[in-house]
Order: sequence, then C-alpha cells, then structure tokens
Amino acid sequence: MKVDGQSVIGRCGLLEHHIIGGPACMQIDMGLNVFITFPRTVADLFHLLNMVMKFRTAFVTLSS
Repeated sequence: MKVDGQSVIGRCGLLEHHIIGGPACMQIDMGLNVFITFPRTVADLFHLLNMVMKFRTAFVTLSS
C-alpha cells in the first residue's frame, strides 16, 4: 500500500506511524479515560491525606 508516494506496510504496519495524518490503529476512549482517572485521583488524594495525618500525629518522645 502506498500513501503520498511512501510505502506503508499494512493497516497497522511498522512504517505507518511515520505518516502524519494517516489512518490510526488505536483510538482514545474518553469515557474510559474519565472512568479510570477520576477514581485514581480520589485514591491519590486519600493517600496524600493519610500521609499528612501520619506526619501530624507522629509519636514524638519527650527526650527529643
């Protein structure tokens, strides 16, 4: 297969990713992106809150 005079191997071949604006083999699913990113962000915030609380309530001996 040839595109603009350049040789391309198949639909998802080795050389196709070098052509700008050519057919893509993968797509971004925005729904899945939000479904994964939002819970991950919430989990990261809880982890950050947990670290802050551990530093604030850390045991300190009287001799220090």
